[in-house]
Amino acid sequence: IGKNIARLRNQKGWSQELFAAKLQVAEFDITRSTVTKIENGCRNIFAHELPMICRALGGTTCQRKD
Repeated sequence: IGKNIARLRNQKGWSQELFAAKLQVAEFDITRSTVTKIENGCRNIFAHELPMICRALGGTTCQRKD
């Protein structure tokens, strides 16, 4: 998941700092350091965090499509 988040963030041309700021505006208390840890697989994403990350990246749903 972390690598996909990094890929989507990079496609938008956003730095980790800008992405963290966008999440903070959406009331997700996160730092650039935490974004780095998530993208590198050093920190797990909690279930309640995933929809906020998805929305910040422009997704309308976080459901898996097979």
